[in-house]
Amino acid sequence: MTHCQRAEVLKNIDVRDLFLLNSRTIIVTGATGGLGLQVVKATLEAGADVVAIDQSPSIPEGDDW
Repeated sequence: MTHCQRAEVLKNIDVRDLFLLNSRTIIVTGATGGLGLQVVKATLEAGADVVAIDQSPSIPEGDDW
């Protein structure tokens, strides 16, 4: 496949489809703040079931989950 052929194929791909996590379970440690919370949000948006673990007793407020 030539470079031009690959480029043509890639034009028809929605990049978000490359990161779908449907039917996947993701475990996130450090999930109540910072990077861990962002990973939880992103993996939920991608369709994963998420197990969120943190030593901190705090829970994010609002509908962040």
